[in-house]
Amino acid sequence: MLPAEEGLGILDVPRFERPESFADVMNAITELHREKHEYKAVGIDTIDKIEPLVWAEVCAKSGSDKKTY
Repeated sequence: MLPAEEGLGILDVPRFERPESFADVMNAITELHREKHEYKAVGIDTIDKIEPLVWAEVCAKSGSDKKTY
């Protein structure tokens, strides 16, 4: 599980740390792709909380100083 927001705490499931950047999201996905494990799926809780991380990455790469998304 990739917990992008609070609320997963009561479930006893394997999880990554909460991502603070788009790089954190991509690192988690890359780790799942490269490392051996028994998992066949990944859950993202929730994708709308990852969207601001994507926008921040796009703005940073484009040189934009926009801080609200």
